[in-house]
Amino acid sequence: RDSSDAYLRPSQGVNLYWGRFRLSLHPMEWSPRSLLIASTFTAAAIGTLVYLRRSAQQHEKALAALKAAPKRRPPKRQPQEPQKHSLGQVALPKSEFYPKPPANEADPILTLSPEELEALSKYPHALQYKLSDEQLQALDEDGYLIIRKLIPDDLCDKMLKEIDERATKLFKTNSTDLDSDSSQNIFLDIWHNQAYYDIRQNLDLYSIFCQLLKRHDLTAAIDRVCFLPQSQRQFPPDVDKVNLMCDTSFWHASSTRFQCMISVTEQTSETMQVLAGAHKIEEIQSYRTKYMNGDFGESANLMGVDWRSQHHYRDAKLQAEYSDRLKLSKGDIVIWNTRLPYALLPDSNGKSGKAAVMCFASYRPAQGTQEDGDFRRNIA
Repeated sequence: RDSSDAYLRPSQGVNLYWGRFRLSLHPMEWSPRSLLIASTFTAAAIGTLVYLRRSAQQHEKALAALKAAPKRRPPKRQPQEPQKHSLGQVALPKSEFYPKPPANEADPILTLSPEELEALSKYPHALQYKLSDEQLQALDEDGYLIIRKLIPDDLCDKMLKEIDERATKLFKTNSTDLDSDSSQNIFLDIWHNQAYYDIRQNLDLYSIFCQLLKRHDLTAAIDRVCFLPQSQRQFPPDVDKVNLMCDTSFWHASSTRFQCMISVTEQTSETMQVLAGAHKIEEIQSYRTKYMNGDFGESANLMGVDWRSQHHYRDAKLQAEYSDRLKLSKGDIVIWNTRLPYALLPDSNGKSGKAAVMCFASYRPAQGTQEDGDFRRNIA
């Protein structure tokens, strides 16, 4: 290389530089070890240069061959063969994500047989609040049941006070600070208040679920609180424009569950909308067929449905014809089948500026299925 890196001076020998390291080789001091080191450095340098040059040549050849090759179109996708779905003569491609509905779907029998009554009568408070035949028939046909003044007013006031204190501390809001023009419902997960325990242990509420589930060993929970802000305008204008949802997926409708909502405050307008009768298995099967046939538009098939849990209802025609709107007072409860489509609405006619407050309750068998076990772990 040039004189700054390596140079030969006959009288002084050779100086080889590698960065800041120098190897001096003098004619009279060239030992075998020095010659070996020099030859190793030289061979390594020459080998590296040869390898880099060959790699560059191979890369140039491959790039030239790629540019010269004709462009190929991807093969045309073959249509998949349709298959028959268990719901009827509905042709679905194999790539569809609709799960197969269970074969044991059936509407529950809510009336208690003499044997079931005798079995429940052995346990304290299981039949304390006896549901009438008319109440059971309404729950069976409509999918929901309102029971007036089941929870005492003083317990509702205690519940509201504790909710406001906890919401102020955790979420910086409460039932009196909400925007009166808000049309959004606010759900809060608040646990471990004394009023929660008192309502959970209400013997009448426990008795009702004992009769609906036909067993005495139940696990109780109130999972969340809902604030329904008062709006100065009617919201929403039409019943078919409300987004209804179901707590049980229509593709997993074999099990029967019941949900309860307790009104902690007085409501001045209808704050809950339900689609009466839509919980029936016959209606659900008809809805699934229309859903998979695309009767509700292409967007319904792309909505990202969680088939294992909730489902958003899509049949606006039935929704406009069969929807009921419910108005609750302090201490009232509404119980509904979890397959029933429903929605919560803002308290639209109130002038006090306070939100309507509800809390939710649910009971499950203490010894039940894997789903019941998951439920107990979640609430724990």
